[in-house]
Amino acid sequence: MAGQREGRRFYLIGLTVIVLLYILYYLVFVYDVFLIVPMRVRQLIKLGYIFIIYGTGVWALRKDTARWIMQIWHLLYGSTFLFLILLGVFDWRLGHTSLAVREVAGNLHEFLISPVLYIAIGLLRRRMPQ
Repeated sequence: MAGQREGRRFYLIGLTVIVLLYILYYLVFVYDVFLIVPMRVRQLIKLGYIFIIYGTGVWALRKDTARWIMQIWHLLYGSTFLFLILLGVFDWRLGHTSLAVREVAGNLHEFLISPVLYIAIGLLRRRMPQ
């Protein structure tokens, strides 16, 4: 019983941190600083946010989450992150990507830093047997 309570506490702390970081990202970077920052710096900031959100999720979910659920977390983040890195390398080295590709990359970045994936994993961990 105490383990479940601790797992729930860590989950809620992780959710709070992810939501606050998401709000901070939009208030500071998207609506203010990103208007004057060069594209490469923006991409590095986005990359940093992905790492921070991923680390927060791993820290909060590892306490009371089944191994296979954590593997889903790692797989989703890893594959999406790899795709974004490949797009970034193409954009930096070979040529600029089209607007449609940049929109897809933006949506994938949004998916990774928003609390949606974290909440979905939380619901999955709550409904499935450990």
